[in-house]
Amino acid sequence: MLGVVYTSFIEMVEEKFSPEVADQLLENPQLQYGGIYTAVGSYEHHDIIRMAVHLSEISGIPADDLVPVFGEYLFHQLVERYPQMVDGCDNLLDFLQGIETSVHTQVRALYPSAQLPRFECIREDSNHLTMHYESKRPFVNLARGLIQGAANYFGQDYQVEVIRSRETADNKASFYITTTI
Repeated sequence: MLGVVYTSFIEMVEEKFSPEVADQLLENPQLQYGGIYTAVGSYEHHDIIRMAVHLSEISGIPADDLVPVFGEYLFHQLVERYPQMVDGCDNLLDFLQGIETSVHTQVRALYPSAQLPRFECIREDSNHLTMHYESKRPFVNLARGLIQGAANYFGQDYQVEVIRSRETADNKASFYITTTI
């Protein structure tokens, strides 16, 4: 997992909770990398899960509610760092439809070893998109938050229905997205 995800999570915790809470998360002895992450590093995903669970315990907010908030925050951090990822897009559905061909192509060029989720999109019409998500990591809720972040960025209202796979509920899902005019 890209280090920018880790550093963005820590920044979000500092902003939305406090630097002291971020320190508590990083001092967790269960963290594989000892709480030391750089934006350009690459790490296994287990530590981010441990930190989200620990943040849930500290804050009393369920992890399933925290992770989408982080996804929303992460989207804005990624656009700030890599503005080219939204080049040529002026709405949510066009952006989402181009993740595999545009965004992930750019990410692979910058980080050849990145293990990215896979998105297959079916555009039904100008206001409806079905996005099938599959990942080696259990990040359906993170993807949900990234979609919210993109909707905020493009200033679009939308509705989404998430249908999780029965066999791998957190690794595979379909997002049925409808934008409102």
